[in-house]
Amino acid sequence: MCKYLIYLLIIILNFLYLSIFIINEGYIGVYFNNDKNHNIIKIYKPGLYFQVPFLNQIKILNSGLFNTNFQIQKFILKNKIDLVIKSYVMWKIVDYKQYFLKTNGNLIQTEIYIKKYFSDKLQLKLDKLNIKKVLNNNHDFSVKNLSNCENNNFKENFVSKLFFQNDNNKIFIKNLLNLGIDIIDVRIKKIILSKNMLKSIINRISYELKFIIYNEKNKTKKIVKEIKNKINNKNIKISNKFKHKSCL
Repeated sequence: MCKYLIYLLIIILNFLYLSIFIINEGYIGVYFNNDKNHNIIKIYKPGLYFQVPFLNQIKILNSGLFNTNFQIQKFILKNKIDLVIKSYVMWKIVDYKQYFLKTNGNLIQTEIYIKKYFSDKLQLKLDKLNIKKVLNNNHDFSVKNLSNCENNNFKENFVSKLFFQNDNNKIFIKNLLNLGIDIIDVRIKKIILSKNMLKSIINRISYELKFIIYNEKNKTKKIVKEIKNKINNKNIKISNKFKHKSCL
């Protein structure tokens, strides 16, 4: 009898263990049915909840921001300079029902789609720029609140001009919203130049420094010469004055 009670207690404890689930802060739980449409029945906020084991399907999702890194391996600008651009896209899920419907909750699939678009778009747009344009605008390579592109409220900077200068790019943002996600920021993390390019930049800097030093030396010589001439003129005047007095 005691053995049966122990078995029963174990079964009850297992049932309770499987019935309880916790949603941590920064996450949400999505409860959906098993049909092809994955209709979301309920969304759970952070907290402690109970479920019917093996019947309810609850998936835990991050409700915060996602960072998707992407990289253009070998990129050649219009002035035939090759470089590597490392960037990232910051995004978040804004419509969980739409996100599950379009991606089946597959984070990898979503990131592949985002990487492919932004890599292709960067490669397509940056080939019209030279290295000076890219480096000079590196600190401006960000754009926020892209979901407001319909109202033209996005920041007018380097990225907005690259990604949102035509209707096709606005259509892409709408497509991302149809996936249930919103793009928050697009930014360049690092620009890696080739050895030849680095050598060229170093040589250019060296040349410019030499040119500056040469100009400064010439300016200094000119100033020294002017001072000497002033002193000489002054001495000549004083000498002439004394000579004139001595003659008197």
